[in-house]
Amino acid sequence: MSLKIDSALKGAWDDVRNDKKNLNWVVGVVKKGKNFQLKASGTDGIKGFATQFDDAEVNFGALKGVGVDGGSKRTRFVLIRWIGSRVKTMQKARVSSYAGQVNSFFNGTHIAIDAFDVDDIDVKEFEKKLNNSTGAHQPKYYVWDGSKISSDDEEEEEEVEEKKDEVEEKKVEVEEITEKVESIIMANDD
Repeated sequence: MSLKIDSALKGAWDDVRNDKKNLNWVVGVVKKGKNFQLKASGTDGIKGFATQFDDAEVNFGALKGVGVDGGSKRTRFVLIRWIGSRVKTMQKARVSSYAGQVNSFFNGTHIAIDAFDVDDIDVKEFEKKLNNSTGAHQPKYYVWDGSKISSDDEEEEEEVEEKKDEVEEKKVEVEEITEKVESIIMANDD
């Protein structure tokens, strides 16, 4: 079975992938087992994205995040394949007939999550799976909606920067003391 994909959904997905646009998530809903339509899109990241999944619907959505490592930023996309707990048995059975088409539509996603409950939409789990898929180069933290979800590394970076500043201040103090000592020694040699 082939799905008819709504042009509004196509446009929203293109905007999510476009770094010059503000959209960072899109959710589509399958209607009558044959139409894949835009349900919602937004700029509020995981907060808005997670509220779009309905227990009585089959939804597919993609969320954009950014992996940050020092000055390097890498965009990452997560695909959510949602089958709500109240979806009828025959509707669930049809999902396998168009799941491949939906996966192809959301091309460029880095990981896919099969979700049946809101608890399955968990950025910590996304980050774990993304890190497992990236190999040796892993971001220090991810940004999912403008706020830093994984802030442990950021706090550590701030502490390191503070220590560097303290070391620089101590170096200046040592240089000043050294100059004074040298001038005293030179005065005594005269």
